[in-house]
Amino acid sequence: MPRYNPSVDQAIRQAAARYGLPESYLYRVAQVESGGNPNARNPRSSAGGLYQFIDSTAKQYGLQDRFDPMQAADAMGRLTLDNRNHLSRVLGRAPTDAELYLAHQQGAGGAARLLQNPHANAAQLVGSNAVGLNAGNNAMRASDFVNRVLQMYGGQPYRASPIVQGGFGNRDNMLEVLRALLASQEESSEEEESDEDDNPLMTPFMRAFYGPFYPKLGFILYRKIQ
Repeated sequence: MPRYNPSVDQAIRQAAARYGLPESYLYRVAQVESGGNPNARNPRSSAGGLYQFIDSTAKQYGLQDRFDPMQAADAMGRLTLDNRNHLSRVLGRAPTDAELYLAHQQGAGGAARLLQNPHANAAQLVGSNAVGLNAGNNAMRASDFVNRVLQMYGGQPYRASPIVQGGFGNRDNMLEVLRALLASQEESSEEEESDEDDNPLMTPFMRAFYGPFYPKLGFILYRKIQ
């Protein structure tokens, strides 16, 4: 956990205790958003302060001085509770800390749209500025942009559920689900990738389809869904 000046430490700890939030989450978001600098400013937007509140969000949460770490951390605590409640209702489960960060960055509604529509164009869901200002581009799918944001926070890659993808009603959709799931996994080790191919005739297709997971997992799944 990074060391900040005493006023920032005190602000984060008090907000965490007041709103029942993990200190680790509030520290991590502060680190990602501002490097723990309560005076940080974003030259490309109105965002400023420890948690980079923009004008509209600061006004919504009564944040008069976003550069005051006490005020910023308190507003962050209230915003996080609202985001957690919204995502819990929409997703039907508690959001991860990384998903909460997505909501901090994109708003609770924007985060929900991105998580529920993984194949949609991210810019069409949350706006080109919201994507472009956060290391994305207008051609990105929602799932790709979500993964980029989650990686900024340090979370695990997003895995779209079969229900979100449209279920397993047909072969094409099942293949799409498997592709999305496999693409979101961590790459296997070099030793695992060096295993011999089961069927040389299928090698080009299987490697293109399953990437680093072929031949082990890819060929097993291919056989199961034939």
